[in-house]
Amino acid sequence: EENALTSLGVALGNLSVDVRMAKSVIFGLLLGVGGSLATLSVIGGSKDPFILPRPDQRRAAEQAKARCSAGSDSDHITLLNAVNGFEAAKRRGGAAQRFCGDNFLAYNSMQLLLDLKRTVAREVQSCGLPDPFKGGFVSRNEGNIGLIQAALIAGLYPNVVRRNMGEVNWSTALNRKTKIHVSSVNSIRGGLAGKCQRAEEWLVYGECVKGPSSFAMRNTTRLSSVLPILVCCGTFDMKPFELEPGVEDPAWCVVSVDAWVEYKVRREEGEALRKMRGKLEESFWRLVEGKEIDQSGLTDVVNALKRGSV
Repeated sequence: EENALTSLGVALGNLSVDVRMAKSVIFGLLLGVGGSLATLSVIGGSKDPFILPRPDQRRAAEQAKARCSAGSDSDHITLLNAVNGFEAAKRRGGAAQRFCGDNFLAYNSMQLLLDLKRTVAREVQSCGLPDPFKGGFVSRNEGNIGLIQAALIAGLYPNVVRRNMGEVNWSTALNRKTKIHVSSVNSIRGGLAGKCQRAEEWLVYGECVKGPSSFAMRNTTRLSSVLPILVCCGTFDMKPFELEPGVEDPAWCVVSVDAWVEYKVRREEGEALRKMRGKLEESFWRLVEGKEIDQSGLTDVVNALKRGSV
């Protein structure tokens, strides 16, 4: 255990990105979306590449950002798509400037992001971990939104909020009320800025800033399901479900993360969650230590995160 912690400390310390995103990069390698998380790791600490438009161009700029989001309800995916699109345009020769103009992106900022992601790739390899952009095991699931979300929340937790049907504001674990920042694609697109239309919604965010009248979240991503939190985050607990004090229902149990995220599930589902968490944690430490990973056991976890259900 001591060697594993030392290896993790070296890996997190060697990456020139926020330590939370460094952890997300390692989870990205494990889940097969290493390139996406290596790219996202450099975005949070860099200047927003989207240009502040003139008033008469604001609608066109909002439409461009919405196009980059591809309906993902995610600033992270929006920026990832922008970087990938810019890189593809550069390969076509002479198309990168037009790509930036069409999408209200600053060319120099985009070029810097490309340079930084190559730096992160070298730093990842210097820790004894695989190159996130070389394909194979660490890239086997590139493009899967559910797995990108899981790797993000694994590093950014407890930066997560929830709201229930009919609510406008979001609540943290400490019940602080917050809103989505106006710069977010989730504010521009409108859906998440209005009232919640689902039974509940979960959002992971990069940072929460205090405004004149309220707190607001930057770099937000709506989670497709609560499963990544139950599998990848915090301290997990499973206890019997009581029909009344002292009377347990053997078919059901209550699972929770940090005594905040709490659900009643069938007992077999609770056991499956506990098993998945154990396999993911074991695989994480084996990757950090440079040991062989039982890919067959990890596949069940990955498939569940892809589906968003146990």
